[in-house]
Amino acid sequence: KAAAGKIKTATKPIDRGITGAVLSESTGCNLSRASQSDLWLEELDELPNFVTTCYLAWPIHDFTDGKSIGVVEFRNKENGSSSFNPADSQFARIIALQLGHAIINSKQQELIADHSEAI
Repeated sequence: KAAAGKIKTATKPIDRGITGAVLSESTGCNLSRASQSDLWLEELDELPNFVTTCYLAWPIHDFTDGKSIGVVEFRNKENGSSSFNPADSQFARIIALQLGHAIINSKQQELIADHSEAI
């Protein structure tokens, strides 16, 4: 979060660094010292005046074919803790699962709407 409690978002290439590893290996990642990871890419700390200390990420799955289609990530626990705990990791996993379902449901609704227009 930024000043005044506003959430900041940023996008980056999904095929590099820790995010790329989470996507390709299709498994979660919880690092208390992200910058010390061999996969850490400092240029991906793209928000001004922001330094990632701890990092938590889970792949977003397409439940229809089991493939990873994205990654949800969390950085720097707000309470100043130097790491995310197992409950945080479970929460991130649930968010990733829900995002996967929402994305696929949205795509299926688009297909239904397109098909209905053709009828």
